[in-house]
Amino acid sequence: MLSAENLTIGSTSDDVDRAWDLITFLQRPEELQVYLPERNKLPARDDVPGTAEDPVRAVFAEQLQQAWAPDAALAPHNNEVLTALQGALQQAISGTPVPDAASSAQAAIDEALGTS
Repeated sequence: MLSAENLTIGSTSDDVDRAWDLITFLQRPEELQVYLPERNKLPARDDVPGTAEDPVRAVFAEQLQQAWAPDAALAPHNNEVLTALQGALQQAISGTPVPDAASSAQAAIDEALGTS
């Protein structure tokens, strides 16, 4: 699951076209190639030069093929869902049986989504 970090243009922007030009520029693969490693960030796209050659980034790029972004139903509850998933991971690495940690996370996710 991809996180919900995004570049946006506010409704009160004085120059929407220039703001869009900046976002477009920043998302070019050759710009991301410079920007992301300097900030220890991973790309959300698979065409950033150098990604496949970096052993850590290559693993992420491979996983990106199955990644997905939260849809309209999940996005408003993204923080609760990620917190539940992170809690389950922490429980599992701290010795809680994985099925128990997963069940706990699922209950929290169901509650956050109003499906319990």
